[in-house]
Amino acid sequence: MKFGADLTLRSIAERYAPEQSKNIARRICQNLFADRVVSYRDLVDQGRARYWRFGDRRSFTFEEPTFYNELPPEIEALIGSHERHPPFVIEVLDVELVGYPGIKLTSSNEFAVYNYWQSANERSSQELSYDIVEALSYGTWKFSRSNTHDVSYDLAVPLLKRWGTNYSHWTEECLTQLEGIEHYIRETGEEPVLIIPPNPPSFVTDSLDLLGYEGQYVEWGENYRGHVDRLVLPSVRRCLSDTSDDYLREPFALEWLRDQVWSKTDCKQTDSTSKILVSREKDADTRRIVNWEEVESALHERGFCTVSFSNLTFREQKCLVKDADLIVATHGAGLTELMYMEDAAIIELFASHFVPVYYEMSEGFGHDYACVECEAVDEHLHVNVDELLTAIDAVQGE
Repeated sequence: MKFGADLTLRSIAERYAPEQSKNIARRICQNLFADRVVSYRDLVDQGRARYWRFGDRRSFTFEEPTFYNELPPEIEALIGSHERHPPFVIEVLDVELVGYPGIKLTSSNEFAVYNYWQSANERSSQELSYDIVEALSYGTWKFSRSNTHDVSYDLAVPLLKRWGTNYSHWTEECLTQLEGIEHYIRETGEEPVLIIPPNPPSFVTDSLDLLGYEGQYVEWGENYRGHVDRLVLPSVRRCLSDTSDDYLREPFALEWLRDQVWSKTDCKQTDSTSKILVSREKDADTRRIVNWEEVESALHERGFCTVSFSNLTFREQKCLVKDADLIVATHGAGLTELMYMEDAAIIELFASHFVPVYYEMSEGFGHDYACVECEAVDEHLHVNVDELLTAIDAVQGE
């Protein structure tokens, strides 16, 4: 259903539906479909999926940030040691994909949900409820098996997520699954087609082309319903935290992805800059710096170069940050580039919105991480320049 050039049912829901209404819808879906959830582990234990494990249990430790003016509780809860379960990949027969996020319906009309390596539980139903509400916002209403499909595949893997067209989510949720796909290819000698979001941003196709998957992916049909004879499902490269009831981005998966990208990227030494200030001022609707000129002027005096990643190709972004020593940015997808830096320092600016993803990435790669809580100005932020300069001195050891 269309309401104008850029006004759709989904955009109306996202912009105008109160969050409380969305939460009510999620709770209804969670209760309604709770008895139809099956985890990847359940499918393996019940003999309904082929299973391959790769890698072992590994531990890692997150430290306190090098600098902060106010320590976010989301970070405080993650300080300490953590352990991942071994990553794996499974193959399930006769699966339907439904909705924009690619909800997976088994032959028994169950919803297959990744649940780390646990059996289905309340958390599984909660995760599913978010996907269902997202699917509903795209106009997908049927959540039962059908005899008619828009598309059919013999062997495929869905790289489809709620936020799969966001650069950060595409990187840490979708591209990291390629390690499992590569393991599946080695074990079986077969190459599944990759199903990617419809009308994808250029970084989706550019990244897959760079990593050697050109011609091996197809866009998810806009009617959002398909059938796969053999569905390949790598584990999502996250793990449960030992210190909080949340998941962590797995650093070993991100390291694997970084190495794959660098092995296929040729950069000239002159491509990089040593200190980067990331700008969102012309290409973002939220989390802009209201005193941008003041911040930019102060950092230019410290030798920073202003960069807008949206103006660069996937390869150009990597070459720019490869040898950089320090990056300053507000919370946003541009900070994902920290995973392609070597022995660097990261300063994250935030106000009302904070998720510790870039703290996790920084710690996983051994970067010095600092965060500066700023004054919220509606959906944007005002930076205390003196505090920012203190943070810069701290991560540089001055």
